[in-house]
Amino acid sequence: DKEHKETLSNGPGIVAACYLYRFTGNVDYLNKAKEIYTWLRATLFNSNTGEVYGKIAANGDIDTSVNVFNNGSFGGAANFLYQITGDINYFNDAKRAFDYTKNTKFKNGVIYATNRNGTENAEYIRWLGEFVRQNHLWDEYYPWLKLNADTAWSRRRTDLNITWNDWRTQSPIDNSTANES
Repeated sequence: DKEHKETLSNGPGIVAACYLYRFTGNVDYLNKAKEIYTWLRATLFNSNTGEVYGKIAANGDIDTSVNVFNNGSFGGAANFLYQITGDINYFNDAKRAFDYTKNTKFKNGVIYATNRNGTENAEYIRWLGEFVRQNHLWDEYYPWLKLNADTAWSRRRTDLNITWNDWRTQSPIDNSTANES
């Protein structure tokens, strides 16, 4: 219905276009990635804070809610473009988006997400891990990443060695997926 455009689909869309460019060498994919990124950055990214907003409605109203998934996918897209182009502005945007989440979406140093049943943290941590590895930022991020990995592991469902998305609390031993925090 074209009621709104979301970071949820555009961030991963940029990543997909970057992969297609890498695999095919077709510059049209890179240009599309840059085009989508330019729109997303101008419309749903707060370059002062690193917040990545949820969506914009067809009438122009912006949903300024911020979640872990969106900051992760935007940061991942920015870093992917940085790796391809070397343009430091992409690096700076990625770092700002990752750091916003790292510094605001936590309790006692542990990241948390309360919906999407696990994919919020997974998306964020996966792309942050790539950012840290590719840009040799272990000294800066390792202690925080280790704290989160150790916490998630200690709160896992031990019979299956899996965890849910709220690493602050014990994963349930039944098949429930909802957590309301």
